[in-house]
Amino acid sequence: MVDTIKEVAPHAPEGLLLMDVASIKTDPAEALEKYAPENVEIIPCHPMFGPRVPSLKRQIIVLTPIENRAHK
Repeated sequence: MVDTIKEVAPHAPEGLLLMDVASIKTDPAEALEKYAPENVEIIPCHPMFGPRVPSLKRQIIVLTPIENRAHK
């Protein structure tokens, strides 16, 4: 996850919203904050379901916004 964020996040255009959906929050959230441009919004997400779920449809995902990186 961190390697992908490191590769993709620096190229995010202004105003874009970057999200991850991963059970472990610390490393992906820190990578998003480190590698995403300042004018890109960041919202790490935590899935409340397991990897065997075939679709995101009707699944619960907890949003964990980073202060000063996610706006209304």
